[in-house]
Amino acid sequence: MLNEYGDDLQDTPAVMIIGEDVTEDGVPSKDMHAKQSRAYEQFLDAEKDITNNVVFWTILGILFPSTEWNCLVHDELIEAFKRYDRLEVPLAERKSLCTWFYERQHPLIPSIGKNIFTELGEMPDDGLVTIYRGFMCRKDLDKRIRQSDEKGTVEYQTQDEGVGLSYTLDREIAAKFSLRKTDYTTVRTFWDAFLQGDMPNDGARFFGGAVRRMSQKERKERVEEVGIDFSKDTVAEVLEKLDQHKDNEFVKGLFSALKTGFGYREDFAKSKLEIPDADTYAGFGVRPVIATYTVIKSDIVTVFRGSEEAEVVALPNDIELKRYDFLTSSEIHRTVQLDYYNPLLNNP
Repeated sequence: MLNEYGDDLQDTPAVMIIGEDVTEDGVPSKDMHAKQSRAYEQFLDAEKDITNNVVFWTILGILFPSTEWNCLVHDELIEAFKRYDRLEVPLAERKSLCTWFYERQHPLIPSIGKNIFTELGEMPDDGLVTIYRGFMCRKDLDKRIRQSDEKGTVEYQTQDEGVGLSYTLDREIAAKFSLRKTDYTTVRTFWDAFLQGDMPNDGARFFGGAVRRMSQKERKERVEEVGIDFSKDTVAEVLEKLDQHKDNEFVKGLFSALKTGFGYREDFAKSKLEIPDADTYAGFGVRPVIATYTVIKSDIVTVFRGSEEAEVVALPNDIELKRYDFLTSSEIHRTVQLDYYNPLLNNP
């Protein structure tokens, strides 16, 4: 059925933008976020005229897992999902449509999540599926995750801080997402590079010429003076040691990088996109969280089998928040070390 649409879909403006100059020499281009956002804008402007559900779900399968900006069009996406009986299309067909382009271009599906998706497919439509979401809680600003602490109420099961449409079937992937935009991730990844005697990708600009001219051995020795041991130190102890060694050349450069919002926040600023309350996520007052939910299988909007994130899309009103956990220091250290979404490695 899709073959008759395939070539036409590939030439639609939104699809062309996603594939056009989003990467340069294999790494994300500087205006990648702006281009992805423009593609979404074009799609959402046009979706009201897309009465063919095959076309809608197929284009969504390209845009949704490919961009950072689902949170910026949260309400618009919910309206789009509910329009023209699009959710009446069986889940298995929605999944197939959303992964069609990926499978067309990548016949071998990544092994990550493959067994999980097989289990999901074998579940009855009324079966309860456990899903996870990783996000940051602005605890210092007294933001609440649950709308109410009164058990047994709808508000107790309803999320406020960190609400979204994107979830995962893999708890470890949720942990990685909870940390990928934090300043602590920048601290850890900078320091891992220092301990190897190296400079982080795109990070040399934050250090003086004397540091850049040091040998690997000299760099390693200067870094070791700070005394950080990620295998033993808590997050609070790491930050305390950095504060106690403000005159260390590497700590100075690190703080300079944090001040500019190195990594994702710097990329956001360059994209010139309006990101609500972006500054409130800076610093070390945010806490990484993994929330656990259940959703009835038939209420799932779609899944992206080709995604390396074991991604599930669901409407917030259709899921039940079972619990949430703030990551411990050991979980944070272990998760950042995996470098799954390391801003220094993925945004050079």
